[in-house]
Amino acid sequence: MSMSGRGVLRALALVCAGGLCLSAAGAAGEELTDRGAKGRKYPIQVVSTPAGAMIYVNSKEYKPEGHTPKRVRLPKGRFRLIVELKGYQPAERIITVEGRATEVFRLEAEVRPATIVVETSNRAFHGATITVDGADKGNVPATVKLDPGRHLVEITLEGYQKWSRWYTLGEGEKQQIEFVLDRIPPPPPRPRPLPARVEITPPPIIVERPLPPPERPYMAGRVILKGGVDLGGSVNATLNSVSSSKSGELTPGFGLEGNHLLGPYFMLGYYVGLVLPKDSDVGARDYVLDIAPVVKLRLPIRSVGRDILELFVGGRGGFTLHALSGDAKSAWSSAGMDFSTGPGWNVAGVGGGQLNFSRHVGVMLEGGYRYSRVYFRSDPNKLDLSFGQVTLSAGVVVLY
Repeated sequence: MSMSGRGVLRALALVCAGGLCLSAAGAAGEELTDRGAKGRKYPIQVVSTPAGAMIYVNSKEYKPEGHTPKRVRLPKGRFRLIVELKGYQPAERIITVEGRATEVFRLEAEVRPATIVVETSNRAFHGATITVDGADKGNVPATVKLDPGRHLVEITLEGYQKWSRWYTLGEGEKQQIEFVLDRIPPPPPRPRPLPARVEITPPPIIVERPLPPPERPYMAGRVILKGGVDLGGSVNATLNSVSSSKSGELTPGFGLEGNHLLGPYFMLGYYVGLVLPKDSDVGARDYVLDIAPVVKLRLPIRSVGRDILELFVGGRGGFTLHALSGDAKSAWSSAGMDFSTGPGWNVAGVGGGQLNFSRHVGVMLEGGYRYSRVYFRSDPNKLDLSFGQVTLSAGVVVLY
């Protein structure tokens, strides 16, 4: 050994005697404790999965400590543990020894790379660029190692069309690749320009025609002729401060209603109705005339360009005229009370639906509740009547 070599060993021994020793990692600025440093030794249990791995402390240049599982005795300090097992990737870590401890290593099996050999018998293609998954891998001919899996291999050469193939490579598989490149065809000749010609185009003849009126999505007006029944309710009578009441009877009637749409969801109109009650206990018939404005909200359901179904809810309120006739009028007259007609007022809430068969004809079904009050006067006698009745009606609708 030369004098310079012995000097280096002597300097290394002095550093190790001080309790520190530089390994390969120490050259990068990491200080490790000498395996033979003085002081109390602590047992470090080294375990690996799978077992049987060779154990090194600080560097593989030193004698191995044995095979896992193995108890290694080390002084306090920082050490590098290295474990190696054939067929598996080596593992290492830096540990700090301050007492008894257990270090467990889980080794991962080595993955044997796949290999592709790119070559061609046509020397004109030598020097073509090889790219795998977009990364440059050199020039033809070449042997390239890759991770197992699916890869896109492309070969390019100026003046030739790109060649590309997908390959699925297994662990340790070797794939021979031979290729042929096709030349890029020359561009087609440019056509000769035609001589310029001057063309005079007469101005177009524009015939103005009146535009047809826009088609309304709904018919704005409607007239409804309907008939129905009052299903019953209550009748209250007050004669000179003496009150009595009875249940209402099933009474027929009919009415005429006209509406105009103010937009697609709002209707405003009028109602004229005549109620013909059944015979009373004395064989008389009463006639009730209602005249009232109508307000409704509608929900149209469209199909084939028109409103097929309409749902609505609304109300009305206005003038009522109640007329007595027949035996009822005679009975009051015989009692000295000349009751014949009584004016009053009425309100009603309604809701229902309308089915339109065409743009001009439909049918409707409506239900609601009607309340009215009328006043009869024959001095000095006073008769007040109030009616609360559930109504149901059906009718024919004409739309325009």
